[in-house]
Amino acid sequence: MIIFKKSFRIFYIIVMAYFLAFIPLLFLNLAQLFFDKGLFDPYSYDLLDLFSTGVAILLVYALYHRNSDILPLEKNGLLRKYGLGFLAGGGVLTFIWFIAVSFGIYRTEWIFKWSHFPLLIPLLIGYMIQGMSEEVIFRGVVQSKLNRLLSSKASIILTALAFAAMHLVNSGMTVIAFLDLIVFSLIVGMIRQQTDSLWFVSAYHSAWNFFQGPVFGSSVSGNTANALVFHSTNQSSQVWLSGGEFGLESSAITLTVDIILFVCFYRHYYSTNAWPKSK
Repeated sequence: MIIFKKSFRIFYIIVMAYFLAFIPLLFLNLAQLFFDKGLFDPYSYDLLDLFSTGVAILLVYALYHRNSDILPLEKNGLLRKYGLGFLAGGGVLTFIWFIAVSFGIYRTEWIFKWSHFPLLIPLLIGYMIQGMSEEVIFRGVVQSKLNRLLSSKASIILTALAFAAMHLVNSGMTVIAFLDLIVFSLIVGMIRQQTDSLWFVSAYHSAWNFFQGPVFGSSVSGNTANALVFHSTNQSSQVWLSGGEFGLESSAITLTVDIILFVCFYRHYYSTNAWPKSK
């Protein structure tokens, strides 16, 4: 019964965080519906969407800023950890994109202009906020609270399932996309558990989405990307290869790379007993 009550509290926090983040978009949609359908261009709409997720960060921070176990946002080494995480996330996504382009699955076109730069920076900040919002909820609140009830392995697995389930309503969702979201979440869950910090995983997540969308011009978890550096065109009729509407995350290439990363992390940390059984 205690586990059920605590699990309900976790679910309640997730729902409230995303409900509050959705409110600005609700007003935007109503404004366009009743006043002017062209009131906001796609970039403005996406920026509001990304920045509105900051509400979730503020909510979680207000509830748990004094609890470093749930919200480990230490100041020492902040820039180094975030920088390494951003390089890692961007590097892995770039490697996946390079494979897709090399095999002719995507055709890319360089579209960057200096006039895009004022749009690129706000989108970067927006993706930094969006990636962190999901991490403070799932790797912060959910995984940390489950750690108190279950083993570290169980908490990571259940958090990964919850994270993937959150994306089920996204456009173009496939079995491969769902599996990859689970594996992706397992990887960042293990990193968060080992480092006891949210900076690296937040940066990894943000860079992954930013490079996938504005940089390489692929859909981000089913959301149409605002391509600013490259524009990637799907050249394959096989959704399992290209990812289809969902984007590269729904590609077998991404799933394969993430499985390899997962195996490497698992073998290194668990086989050497470097992780505690529970917290």
